[in-house]
Amino acid sequence: MFHSDDRSALTRGFTLVELLVVIGIIALLISILLPSLSRARGSAMKAVCASNQRQLGIAITQYSLENIQFIPPLSWQENALGDPRMRYPYDAYLAFERNPSDGSPALMYGQGELHQAGLIDAPEIFYCPSMVDDGHRFEKFEQVWPVAFDSNCLGPDGTQFADIRTGYQYLPPHEVTADKKFMLQKKLRMSLLPSDGLMLHDITHKLDNAGHENVWNRLWADGSVLAKQSDDIEELIETTRPIDDVTLYEPIRAMLTER
Repeated sequence: MFHSDDRSALTRGFTLVELLVVIGIIALLISILLPSLSRARGSAMKAVCASNQRQLGIAITQYSLENIQFIPPLSWQENALGDPRMRYPYDAYLAFERNPSDGSPALMYGQGELHQAGLIDAPEIFYCPSMVDDGHRFEKFEQVWPVAFDSNCLGPDGTQFADIRTGYQYLPPHEVTADKKFMLQKKLRMSLLPSDGLMLHDITHKLDNAGHENVWNRLWADGSVLAKQSDDIEELIETTRPIDDVTLYEPIRAMLTER
């Protein structure tokens, strides 16, 4: 038989002090675990990004086998107008662009050629999952990819897209024009590229696009993907903003080509 004191002990709840102690312990555990979880998530996204680039490398190789060793062209001018110049380094992330001279649809180029050829069916492969800039995230273009390349370039909601951007810069080995204002993309054969030639990398034209902080994944002509960690690249991007000048991009590319 229980006495009144026994029943009181059994039904007594937590005191305020005890609750505060429990909450404090939980908060401490969360503060300890969150950085680890964040790092694990970042590492997983870098791995997915590297996997995307490897798949793009396989697709580029397959494209060359189906096109007498030629790799996808780099510039819309080359594809639509026969002009091999590329206006700015940042154009290299475009997969499709309407002809700016008259607004008529231009052919796909660069990474877009891989989709058109049926070598990359899942368009999310063209996007780094860590991308911060909404203008280069898969979610922005998810609905328009299947229908963007018709005569009207209309999305399901009727929005007309002027271009479709990817999350990577496709910049195989290239020359520049004498005035150093344009990249000169000659038609390249895969068999003639050096195995250590840089083919594609995470976007570098502004820091807002840096998906892995100061780490960049890079695809090489031999199909390998290597990460490059460098505070110097981040500093160059911040100080030069190489968005519209080939000469400002070249020092960054020089760093990225260091294996």
